[in-house]
Amino acid sequence: MSPKTFSKTSLIFLFLSSLFLTTISSLQFNENGEFTIVQLTDTHFCINKDADQRTRELHRKILKDIKPDFVAISGDGLTGSGSWTTPGGFETCWEYMLQPMLEAQVPYGYILGNHDGEGDLDRFQIAKLDQKHPLSIRRVSE
Repeated sequence: MSPKTFSKTSLIFLFLSSLFLTTISSLQFNENGEFTIVQLTDTHFCINKDADQRTRELHRKILKDIKPDFVAISGDGLTGSGSWTTPGGFETCWEYMLQPMLEAQVPYGYILGNHDGEGDLDRFQIAKLDQKHPLSIRRVSE
């Protein structure tokens, strides 16, 4: 079966399953025996400042109200035509996008989308950047 035959939902399930298996010590059920996941997708930050601010405030509200144990970001957090295509731009936008997770201290996993590698970093560089974030559960081998 080729990857193209998987639905986005199937890929997300496989991704999350592998994350749980590899990071079992860092992700745990809460005191009520529950584990809540929030999924954010296709936010396409750094194209429009007004839209970015509204989206980031929505993310803050979601994290405050739901208090998830984990955030799954399923691709295209940034988009190829934005300001992050200039040198250093991707990292600036990446940090801007992840600020609500940092403020809420919620671990996250990021699945690269089709637009993520269109900026000044390639997909491997993005994975390395993501791995350095204190709340990312990504592990990249050398």
